[in-house]
Amino acid sequence: MTSASFLTDFGILFLLVVFLSLIVKVFKQPIIIGYVLSGFLFTFVLDISGFNEDLVLVLAELGITFLLFFMGLEFDLHSLKYFGKEILIATFVQSILFFLIVIFWLFLLDLRF
Repeated sequence: MTSASFLTDFGILFLLVVFLSLIVKVFKQPIIIGYVLSGFLFTFVLDISGFNEDLVLVLAELGITFLLFFMGLEFDLHSLKYFGKEILIATFVQSILFFLIVIFWLFLLDLRF
């Protein structure tokens, strides 16, 4: 992967994210929609015939990092306090159910840990 190619592709991706995020904000939608659309549309910008797998992996990791960072910026701690008990109970129940389903399937397939 050349540094010029990486910088060019990263610059295009960044401009696409900014442009789509502004459009999404105009329509008063969550900004995460703009981020996901940017990643989807960026795949059409890449040269499919000679794409570099390392470049795609680096850009994917950077995209996830930025996505989590911006989601953290928009997260409201007061809403967590308001919904905290219900979220905690739902997460606990979902985790236990998922664990039991996996154990059940492992038992049916006669697999051991």
